[in-house]
Amino acid sequence: MFVFPAFDTNYKTRKRTFKCCQNCRIKRTKCEITSTDYEALGCLNCRRHKFKCSLIKKKAHPTDEPQTQPQQQPLQQVPQSQSQPQLQYQQISQSPVDDGNNRKYMTQITPQYLHDTFNFNTSTRSDTTFQYLFHGHPKVIISSQDKDQTIYHESGVYVKTKKEDDKKSYKIKHFGSDTEKHFNIKSEKVYQFLLSINAFTLSSPDYPISKEDEVSLLKLYFYKTNSIFPLVQENFFWKEYNENKAQNTLIYGMVLAISRDKLAEPILKRIFSLGSIARTGHPILEMNQEQYNTELVKFMSDLEFKIRQLMLILVQLGDEDKFSRIAVHLLLSLHFGYDRLGNEQSAHDLMDAIGIGTAIGIHMKRLPQRSAEFIEYSTNLWWCCYVFDRFNGLVNARPCFIKSEDFNVDLPYSNITLLKMVQIARNLENMFFAVFQPFNNNNIPTNNSMARYSKFNIDEFQKIEFELCEQERSSGRQIYSIGKTSDKHQDYILDSTHLLTRVVNNVVILASQKGKYDNPEIPNHIPEAIALRASSNMLWYLSNMPDEYLIQLPMIPWCMSLGMAVALKKYARQHVTKYNFSEYDQYHDEYEFESYVSYLEKFSATWYVVDEICRLTRDFTDKLEKKMLRKKKRDAARAKEEATIKKAKKEGENSQSPQSTNRLSVVPEQDQLQTSSTVPPIPIIHTNSSNVSAGVDSNIGESPFMHPDAPFDPASTGSVGSISSDTLDQYDQYFESMQIDIFNNDFFKDVPNVINLLN
Repeated sequence: MFVFPAFDTNYKTRKRTFKCCQNCRIKRTKCEITSTDYEALGCLNCRRHKFKCSLIKKKAHPTDEPQTQPQQQPLQQVPQSQSQPQLQYQQISQSPVDDGNNRKYMTQITPQYLHDTFNFNTSTRSDTTFQYLFHGHPKVIISSQDKDQTIYHESGVYVKTKKEDDKKSYKIKHFGSDTEKHFNIKSEKVYQFLLSINAFTLSSPDYPISKEDEVSLLKLYFYKTNSIFPLVQENFFWKEYNENKAQNTLIYGMVLAISRDKLAEPILKRIFSLGSIARTGHPILEMNQEQYNTELVKFMSDLEFKIRQLMLILVQLGDEDKFSRIAVHLLLSLHFGYDRLGNEQSAHDLMDAIGIGTAIGIHMKRLPQRSAEFIEYSTNLWWCCYVFDRFNGLVNARPCFIKSEDFNVDLPYSNITLLKMVQIARNLENMFFAVFQPFNNNNIPTNNSMARYSKFNIDEFQKIEFELCEQERSSGRQIYSIGKTSDKHQDYILDSTHLLTRVVNNVVILASQKGKYDNPEIPNHIPEAIALRASSNMLWYLSNMPDEYLIQLPMIPWCMSLGMAVALKKYARQHVTKYNFSEYDQYHDEYEFESYVSYLEKFSATWYVVDEICRLTRDFTDKLEKKMLRKKKRDAARAKEEATIKKAKKEGENSQSPQSTNRLSVVPEQDQLQTSSTVPPIPIIHTNSSNVSAGVDSNIGESPFMHPDAPFDPASTGSVGSISSDTLDQYDQYFESMQIDIFNNDFFKDVPNVINLLN
């Protein structure tokens, strides 16, 4: 008779026939139970053959329970869907703790588990850990013709097959071992942290993004950004997205890149309004622009943090798709985090993308065996790295990481838009080489400055660009058709390409004036006038583009900040009368300084660096105006005092009689004028009227008494409305000190040699 041993779990292993799963019972094989946690893992046979064991209890396998995805709920059911992830989170976190199998439970957090639970997808293009050792092996040929999903292995040969319907492609085997290696998240604390920030879903209680909103944002990204810079293979992405296989981190990156766009504002406003239900219990019916900007910054910060955390654990989940990683890093490089180091992190993301691209060889010419579609995409991806590298050189003051001698991939002739972007990037590269590379470099054998200047003819480039801009500005016709006379996508591409070309070319002219600043024979106001003209061109092209169709790149606000700095220099100099340069009059800028700073402030709500620049500029102009106001008050008081003195002079002349004049003509001897040191000397007054006026002025004015024999200079008393040279010098010194405060700021230091460029 079998007696059930109370409080003893050894019977589970000792009595091997105590349990038998349905699979072993049907196959009439021995059900091998080697541990006490079979209720969570199943028997050994089912684990070996990857069967679903009937011994696994439902409470230990949360994926069997039906789950409702928050992003697929209707908008009116958002509050109910928002609570679902939290209930799921509690169930997941408590079950392993109660069983005492935390480490074993983490082996279940596989890509398949994340897909079933959160609809979270890793990349389907990841390379297998072990590639085919022999591509002509018979097992490889056979595996491509049948439906077998097993992993074949022989002595010295290891082949892993991968089918479209293979749901457990994350499992591999070690060489010479029957044990399986699972790709799963290793640390439970990391997993719990990812759950707490809703990392596995784009939607969250604070930002309930529906499936329709997600699709709208993705379509907007392909319309605005990807049509100019093809970072994502559009056809392949939509195919995977429709099959629910698109990589989540790539989706997150595209949504982040398009979040600042004006066309995304109506979609995000609705999301932010519904998200307020989770915080306050009621939606924000009418969200003003300030509230929207605040919520947008929070949303972008949370989404960026999700992406960066997921990029750390994707390798643990077996996701090694380097093409997707390049695309995600490039998307992150287009986003400046709303903090002081946002631009610094952008430069790091670009370096990561270039490093991975070089590692997989997309900088080299592709073999003809690869498909034409793949060759085109890899070529475009590399040239996007090249263009962003040149943009990064100006925006973040970095040297160009990609050298022309280090790659031989063909130009993107199949994409004319990208080819134009490559051309303007080369203009930047030539300007960097000719102007900003340091001279007297002993590390270079042949440091010929003439060769540098011959590579980039600044004057010729400036002449052609200014003539073209002047022709378009004076024509009177509509420069852009998108958003005004047309809404075709091709018109948007043409207009955006034209905008970027004009803006980048003019900022090249502006920055290249450093060569003239460094030349002591050229006065500084000459390159200042040229830089002002380039700044005016940039503002004209940007202000004529509708805000809804302006592409959101870091290059745009940064170029505008340089143009504003040039206008600020002129604005400040005009407050000092001695700075009236003929070059300023020769080119009359139709824009005032307020136009520059007002346009730049449009970006300050979502770009932290731009906001700091605008605040610093406003602070400088406020101090400048206060200083000039005090100066005007002093000048007015001085003029009033001088007018009073003149009036007193005239009254004194009219009141004097001839007898008094003759009496004053008696001049005492010199020894009679000697007085003690405490008594002021008596001025010498002559009989003529001019000397009488001088005597009155000396007695009334503030100037010290003159020597008796010295002639009187009327100019010494000053004139109404005049500005003394001392005042100009003092203000000039003040302005120079304020100039140092502005252009030595950390944000302005990010431009190479900005002091030389703007002084």
